[in-house]
Amino acid sequence: MNGEVPFTKKLIKYHDWAKTNRVLVVPNAAGAGGIPDVGCFYTVRELRKKLGENAAVNKMHMYLYGSPGGAPSGGTLATRAAMNAAMKDVAGLMSNPFALGGSIMGGRRPEDADRNLSQVEYDPDYDAWKAPFTYAFYETRLVRRANWLLRDLGMSPYGRQLNYLEHLIMPTEQSAKDLQQANTSSKAEEEKLRKEGRLFKLGEGLDESARDSIWSEYWFDAIGESGEKIRTRLTGKDGYDETAHMSIELAILCSEYREKLPFAGGVLTPGVAGGDPYIEALHATGLSFEVMSEDAKVDFSRLVAAVSD
Repeated sequence: MNGEVPFTKKLIKYHDWAKTNRVLVVPNAAGAGGIPDVGCFYTVRELRKKLGENAAVNKMHMYLYGSPGGAPSGGTLATRAAMNAAMKDVAGLMSNPFALGGSIMGGRRPEDADRNLSQVEYDPDYDAWKAPFTYAFYETRLVRRANWLLRDLGMSPYGRQLNYLEHLIMPTEQSAKDLQQANTSSKAEEEKLRKEGRLFKLGEGLDESARDSIWSEYWFDAIGESGEKIRTRLTGKDGYDETAHMSIELAILCSEYREKLPFAGGVLTPGVAGGDPYIEALHATGLSFEVMSEDAKVDFSRLVAAVSD
């Protein structure tokens, strides 16, 4: 259930062995990484249903929007601290947009560069502002690996020219800039959490009642090579609850319904490993998958209502 590029990278060397020996290794079945990965799989699947063919996707963008009140657990903060301490050893890997594979044009395309993940820009399609999302520097790598995996395993990749990006989405330019500023320093985040009384120690985190009030929406836009578009949305609970949800459902599929899964082995991403059965299981147990109209937009009044509560 890890969400760290260096650990996943260490496992990749076992991919061919796992394929040959029919062993499934899926290290990223969690809220972070896992939801965007299955969301991309679902979005491309629905676009291909719409077009009636194996359409290639050239661009895909995920926007995350959710209620306030979330906070990292003590374990998450400890992992971040460990990553920061080791950064001198993994800086090159962490700064590689294709660290987990799937390189396109040698990884030199300007549209794939990480600087695109740090921008604050207006998005006219949503009439909203995009802001940097910390996990984008991990999840983009995972989706790019999924794109390569599908080709490696004999299926159609999402797109041989796929460009995939992620951002948070906010109602105003100022709110987006505030998030941009907050994401620049882990020390600044910890100081903010300390002032709020939510700087948790190892083994601590939000209690169940606090997590029950938290929700998240993941919006996906995919554009095919001929300009065809689709917009989808996944709606879930607190990220820690969804981590338990995703890992348990995939474990059940791997242990009890292995014959339903699309591939027998490999070091895979959750969307590739679980495929359609995984989407169906997650949807049936509370993670909502839906196709939206192309002009559907985020309902920011939900955010206002949550703050008022």
